[in-house]
Amino acid sequence: MRRVEAEQVLAELRRRLGFSDATLSPLSQTGDSRIYELKVDGHAWFVKWPDEMARMYPLLKAARDCPYLPRSAFDAPVPLAGGFLSCVEWAPSETVHPEMWTDGQLASFMAAYASFYAAIQNTSEVGAPEDDEASYAVVCDYVRRHPFAGRMLRPLMELPPEERTYRRGERLQVTHGDLHSRNYGFTGQEFAFFYDIDNVLWGHAADDLAYTVLDRAQRRSVSGARFDRCVEILRRMVESFGGEMREWRVAINRKRLRQAASKIERRPDSLIPAVDIALRDRRAVRLMRSAGLLESAAR
Repeated sequence: MRRVEAEQVLAELRRRLGFSDATLSPLSQTGDSRIYELKVDGHAWFVKWPDEMARMYPLLKAARDCPYLPRSAFDAPVPLAGGFLSCVEWAPSETVHPEMWTDGQLASFMAAYASFYAAIQNTSEVGAPEDDEASYAVVCDYVRRHPFAGRMLRPLMELPPEERTYRRGERLQVTHGDLHSRNYGFTGQEFAFFYDIDNVLWGHAADDLAYTVLDRAQRRSVSGARFDRCVEILRRMVESFGGEMREWRVAINRKRLRQAASKIERRPDSLIPAVDIALRDRRAVRLMRSAGLLESAAR
């Protein structure tokens, strides 16, 4: 794949969209992606290359009546210089992390997610869930090679299969797949948009909802009243969206194992990951216990 220049991107956008007067401004680069702001006739668009974003297009078609998704200028991936060009409506909003939500923002988020969740169930392109057993195997192998780490990682090692992955034949639904709080935003008290929608996966609504709280609750900077707010929000999500308590535990336990496996794979021969994993994992367990998710498991 050869490097694409802004001039090439602008030329392709002009050719595809049929406009002449436009400006393209580079934005902060994220990883290998090149991102831009396109301005045409007073309207702004978010442009990205080289990610294919293949799942985004059928999802936007299936959820075209959902007001919380930016529209795309294209109906399918646009090939360019060995990669793909995407162009979606510029949808500005403010990132507000769950521990800082007002009750109004929480209510608006839950209403928006319910609308989004219902709308995306008819999309035709959905990814398989992450391999939970592979993540568990990484942790097991690490403990085998570093027995001392087994003491710190015991809560993960002792998770029974039915608490760390879906049951065989369990009915799954379409989910966002990466619903941390930088992948959606608010305008004041009202929910605005969902972003990064090209990674939809089979799972449960709890996978999205529990993760957006867990991602914040595990941070050491989220403590005291802010951690308590995460607990309250998770409780209210469970009350609002329902489902088995086991689904919510599995949602969190799957994330716990993937986080652990990711840290181990970066430093497989060091004990430092075990310390980091144990500190974050303790907060995940505390979140579940405080939200009442572990009570039914104990019975």
